[in-house]
Amino acid sequence: MICCTSNSTMQQEYVYAFGCAGNVGKQLVPRLIAMENLKIKFIYHNTELTMGDVPAKCKIEEIVQGDLGSVESIKSILSGRSQEIDRILLIMPTIPTIHVIVDNFVEAMKGISVKQVIWIMECDPPQVLVEKSNFYATVPKAVAVMKNSGLPVTRLEPGCFFQNFLSFYGLLPVLQGGQSEFSAPFPSNIPIQFVDVRDIAKAASVIIAKPPESYVGSHIRLVGDSRTINDCVVAAGTVVGRKINYKQVSESEFSDMLKALGFPDWMCADAPPIFHFHSGFCYGFDSSELSALLQVLGDKPSSLEGFFKDHAELFNASPPTS
Repeated sequence: MICCTSNSTMQQEYVYAFGCAGNVGKQLVPRLIAMENLKIKFIYHNTELTMGDVPAKCKIEEIVQGDLGSVESIKSILSGRSQEIDRILLIMPTIPTIHVIVDNFVEAMKGISVKQVIWIMECDPPQVLVEKSNFYATVPKAVAVMKNSGLPVTRLEPGCFFQNFLSFYGLLPVLQGGQSEFSAPFPSNIPIQFVDVRDIAKAASVIIAKPPESYVGSHIRLVGDSRTINDCVVAAGTVVGRKINYKQVSESEFSDMLKALGFPDWMCADAPPIFHFHSGFCYGFDSSELSALLQVLGDKPSSLEGFFKDHAELFNASPPTS
């Protein structure tokens, strides 16, 4: 449970939050509504926000539908403010047209005054990935547009989500189905730079709680734990109480597995270079990045073992007692 913080000396702030329906956004929403000094406008594309038990003192100004693919839609959402917007949260979706979203956002922001834009954006890819991946080909374009926009940006660049194990990595059905073999194209012994989306949300909320000038102009790379796939299957097996074996498959085989699971064609086609990126061959993060998230949070980030233990119920397993 996240409790509201009360501080009568804190000044009221107006926050616009774009893209809170995904992995990071769903973790960030309760943190935002628990901050009593914020008046928040949530902007969703086509997903209704379920607020649940919202503390009475939290001030949700509005929940609106908007289209980041449309300049006019963004302009309509931003227009009409009689005073400066204090913060804008822009959480980018994982789609191969993110440069269009950034183009539209920057264009719509012309003439709009804002103290801070907190931009949660995919990893910067190396050139080899730009050339081989439809998705990552758009990332440098988006970064260049935002960098040259003149906006007061704080960029959060996460590593690889632990939560990917619950989706396109394909481990969840293995654990739920009582199986003992997990297949993916990762080399088994090369570290992957992971981060828990809960820690990304916490980092964003910590930044929002501080004066905008504290982080404007910062580019913070978020890594919580650097671990191999061998480490991951051991941690998963500990939670479910059985040994999970790992089998490395070819990238094309994994693309076919994603197709069978119903993932979109672009993701299936991009799977080989994306996994090449994630598996550390050309990943831009290194061990020194582990301290950046720690510094923002003021506490240790979630570990691999902690992630699996916290999600034990999803795997039809009881959490370990120790």
